[in-house]
Amino acid sequence: MTLTITTPNLEALGLTKADVLLELALGFYTSGKLTLEQASLLVEWEPMVFLETLLASRNPTPEIRRRLAVESYRAGQLTTGQAARIAGLSHLEFRKLFAEEDLYVNYDVEEFERDLANLRERSRWAFSASCSSQREKAWCQPFGLY
Repeated sequence: MTLTITTPNLEALGLTKADVLLELALGFYTSGKLTLEQASLLVEWEPMVFLETLLASRNPTPEIRRRLAVESYRAGQLTTGQAARIAGLSHLEFRKLFAEEDLYVNYDVEEFERDLANLRERSRWAFSASCSSQREKAWCQPFGLY
């Protein structure tokens, strides 16, 4: 899709092509005609920046903020923390919405394996200093901490 703006009066109105693109993207996104990814690509911004601009410029009600966050999370466009911030809720409050909104944690096997490897590495590092004596080494060894 190519958009050409040829209106010579934009400058007289104090607008730029970027302003017009942003307004189009915000309007099409809020009407459901564009996804978050499409709208943010239109203005060449990160999705979170686009959403924060939308929230700042449109001043939506708490219910609209919540719906926007839930739908963006459901589509896999936001993390839990980002969605909670958009909804104006704490991380825990947003997680409580999962059952109510029929949401599932966006967490795949690859992320789980990465988190598990990080946890093992941190555990090894944390316990390596405390496994210095012979007695402590005997306790640490079965857990792979020594």
